Amino acid sequence: MENNKGTRRSPFFWQNLLCKLGLFFLLLILISQLALIWLMGEQETADSFASGRRLIVTLEDGVISGKIINFESPAPEQSEPAKKEEESVEAQNPPVVQTQTVETNTPEKTEDIKKEEPVEEATVVTLINEESEEPLPTMKPSENPTAILSDKLMEKTEFGSLPKISSDGIKPWKYYAKQMPDKGNKPVISIIVTGLGSNKKISELALRLPEAINLSFSPYAPDLKSWMTSARISGHELLLDLPMESSNYPVADPGPLGLLVSKEQTENENKIRKLMAHDFGYVGFVTPHDDVFMDNNELMKSLLHVLSGRGLMMVVGRQPAKNDTKEMIDKGTTASIIVDTLVDEELTATAIQAHLTLLEQTAKQRGYAVGVTKAYPITIKQLSLWAEKLEENGFTLVPVSQIVAKRF
Repeated sequence: MENNKGTRRSPFFWQNLLCKLGLFFLLLILISQLALIWLMGEQETADSFASGRRLIVTLEDGVISGKIINFESPAPEQSEPAKKEEESVEAQNPPVVQTQTVETNTPEKTEDIKKEEPVEEATVVTLINEESEEPLPTMKPSENPTAILSDKLMEKTEFGSLPKISSDGIKPWKYYAKQMPDKGNKPVISIIVTGLGSNKKISELALRLPEAINLSFSPYAPDLKSWMTSARISGHELLLDLPMESSNYPVADPGPLGLLVSKEQTENENKIRKLMAHDFGYVGFVTPHDDVFMDNNELMKSLLHVLSGRGLMMVVGRQPAKNDTKEMIDKGTTASIIVDTLVDEELTATAIQAHLTLLEQTAKQRGYAVGVTKAYPITIKQLSLWAEKLEENGFTLVPVSQIVAKRF
C-alpha cells in the first residue's frame, strides 16, 4: 500500500502540466502569427517597390530604390550638342520639385483622368501653381504712404505698447488712415485682404495690389512687424485679423489669443489688449466671417467698448444674425463697418468675379460697398484684374477708413 501510494501523482501535478502545455501551444500560435504578418509585410513591400507605389530615397547620396514610373511619353532622341545645351540650361535653372501622390498614378488611372472633364478644384490648384511660378514685379515705395508712427498715440502698459487717443483727441484709426484724393461722387468700394503674413509668397503678392486695398495680417504671423512695415511703405492701410471662436470650434481653433464665448468677459478683454499691443500704425481689426462671438451681445458690447476706448475701428466680417446686434454696431460710438460679402467664398475665377460684380451693384444702390477676401493667389490675381477696369466702370477703390469716416 505504501509503495502504490508513493508512486501516485498529485492532482496539482497534472493541472500544472496542462497549464504549461496550454501556454506552450499559445506561444507557438503567437509566433506563427507574427511570422505570417512579417512575411506578408515583406511581400507587400516587394510588390510596392515593384509597382512604384513606394520608393526609398537614401539621404546620404540621394539614390532612389524602387520602380520609378514616368507617365509622360518618351522624348525623341537628341543630338549630343542639344543634350549638352539642355543640361547647361537645367544647371542654371534647376526644376522645381513638386510633390505627387505616386500611389494613385497608375497608367490605367491616368488615361481615365485625361478623359474626364476638369473639376473646379483642379482649376484652382493649377492657378495657384501657375501664379507661384510667375516672377513678382518690382515693388517700389509708395508716393503716398500712411502717416509715420507717433509716440503720442501709444501707451506703455503691462500688455505692451497699446494704441491710445492722444491728449488733443486724435484717434489712431483716423491718424493712420490712408489719405486718398477725392474723385467726385462716384460710388466707392473697399476691399480687405485678410490672413496675410503666414505665407511669404502670397503676402508678397498682396503687397503689390493697388494701394487703396486694405491688407489685414494674422496676429500669429511670424515676423509680423516686418510685414506690417513693408505694407505701410507700399502705401496700404493696415488692419489686424481678430481671432474669434468660429461655428466649427474646436475643430477650427482661433489660437491662444482667440476670443471665446465660454470665457469670462475679463479674460476676453485681456486677450484683446494683448492683440492690440503693436506699434506699427494699424487702424483696427477685422472679425472672421464665421464667428459665433458676435451672437453674444454682452461680449460684443465689451469688445466694441475696448476698441472705442483705444481709438481703433472694427470691420465686422459678416452680417449679424440679430437685428439688435446690427443696431448696436450701427448706432454705437465705435468706428465700425459691416462687410457686405465674402468675395472668395468659392475659389473659382467666375465665382470671385460674380461677388465683385455684386459689390458694384451694392455700391450703385447705396453709394458704397465693402468686401473681404482671404489670402489666396487666385483671389489676388482676380482683384488685380478687376481693379484695373474699376475706374472705367464708374467706381472708385478706397481704403475702408474712408467709408467709415463718413459715418464716424
